Amino acid sequence: MGDDGISAHAMHPGWANTPGVVDALPGFHKVMEPLLRDARSGADTIVWLAASHPAPSSGRFWHDRRERSQFRIPRTRHSDQDVVRLWRFCCDALELPAV
Repeated sequence: MGDDGISAHAMHPGWANTPGVVDALPGFHKVMEPLLRDARSGADTIVWLAASHPAPSSGRFWHDRRERSQFRIPRTRHSDQDVVRLWRFCCDALELPAV
């Protein structure tokens, strides 16, 4: 958590049986429906993060209440330069100064 009391987390809910999966991936949903999590199970980690005291370290990636690697496949890693470019793009799109 930062000095301002704000934490930022990213998480993966696992494959959950939601309208988004049904609409975006109908074939996947049809085959995998028996194995998909319900919405409550998909939301578990984010609810746990929000309710944890003290809060876990900010800036981590979570799945099933455990910190996970951000990069499952080595070629998906990004450089510091990529992060700066993305930050500047977001600031420009929102018409905010890049800090």
